[in-house]
Amino acid sequence: MRRHPGWPELAAKLRWTYLSDNQPCLSCGKRPRDDVDYPMSSPFDPAHLIPKQWLARYEHEEAVTDERLIVCLCRNCHSRHDQWFKRLPRELVPDEAWFAARQYEIEWKLEKEFPEVEAFCPTCRTDLDAEGFCGTCGHDSSHKDVA
Repeated sequence: MRRHPGWPELAAKLRWTYLSDNQPCLSCGKRPRDDVDYPMSSPFDPAHLIPKQWLARYEHEEAVTDERLIVCLCRNCHSRHDQWFKRLPRELVPDEAWFAARQYEIEWKLEKEFPEVEAFCPTCRTDLDAEGFCGTCGHDSSHKDVA
C-alpha cells in the first residue's frame, strides 16, 4: 500500500481528536466513550469521502490530507462504507466537503461517490430502475435498511 505524505500523522491526530472530543460517528451516532473496550485507543477512523488512492492517482495529493474531505466514522461504519455495503447517505456529507471538492475541481467525483439516487443494487450490483427496484434480485432501495 502506498503511503501518502503526511497521512499517517494526520490520521493519528484525527483519531486522538475524535477520542478526546468524544466526537460521534457521522453514520450511526456512536461515540468513542460509549465503548468501554477502547478506553485508551479510538475505535473511530478518519474516513475519506473520496478515496485517497483516487486522489493521489489523479494528482490531487493535497486533497488527501484536507480535513474537509475526511469525516469521523466508527470502524464498523467505515468498513461498510468503503466496501459499498452501506454508504454514508448524501445528506450527511458536510457542506465544507462540497466546498473543498469545488475548490479542487472534483465536485463531480463527490457527486459520483454520493449520488442523489442509488444507481445500482447494493446486493447484486446491477442497475436499478427509476423507482429504485432491482429486476435481477428484487432488492428495493426505496425501503431504508436498518443497520
